[in-house]
Amino acid sequence: AASVVDRLEQRYTNYRTSAQNQRLPWSWTQLNPYELAHLRAALNEDLSSTRPSRRRAALLTGLVLATGKTVTDVVNLRWGEAGDPDRVTPDGNWLRRLRVPAEAFQPNESQAAYLLLHMDAVPLLLPAGIIASLATFDAVLGETTRGETLGARLGVTASTADATVRDYLSALRRAGLPQGKPRLLAGRVQRALANALMQATGDETLVHLLVASEKEMPPVGVFYHHYSALRLKGAYQQAVKKLFGDG
Repeated sequence: AASVVDRLEQRYTNYRTSAQNQRLPWSWTQLNPYELAHLRAALNEDLSSTRPSRRRAALLTGLVLATGKTVTDVVNLRWGEAGDPDRVTPDGNWLRRLRVPAEAFQPNESQAAYLLLHMDAVPLLLPAGIIASLATFDAVLGETTRGETLGARLGVTASTADATVRDYLSALRRAGLPQGKPRLLAGRVQRALANALMQATGDETLVHLLVASEKEMPPVGVFYHHYSALRLKGAYQQAVKKLFGDG
């Protein structure tokens, strides 16, 4: 039988889910703990599936979860060691571009000696399951080139990848949960990283730097505050552990 704590946790989660389903502005876009656990269990199994199509679907979905990007942006990530940021490297790092407004504070020479300087990008180690799954795919275009995208490596276009992720999540919704039908939609999966980072740090400026797209309005802190690579990597690994159960 479930313990008192387990029963209270389930009641609280059901309450939160009910509120979210009514689209209350404070958190309706979030996955609840049961939905996240359902997705995590499926990814942990399917990222190493012997069926390439299932492994590809899990990998694309896992990358949406691990990067906070849309499916289209995931397949457009570059692949390889050299070149501009917004790429995945063969050693399993996501080189995240740090977008800072052109109007952001720029220290003069005397001030710079006492301040952290802005970085153009930070390497973030992807979850172990994603790294292992990526290694199973051979580059479709032969030799890896500077211009190759992640989509090309996986043999998908933006439209086929989007359909693949939607079908994968649809199957997980049909499987159901004892707590009810899981609301696993691509948009909610994409937003999970930002939610996990906010829970781990409570820092909207840091979350913006690691997740936001170039179209999103920056919070005021982005204009003035810089972070060390160690701080950004640590925050990302905290979020990854919550989402995937590993570092």
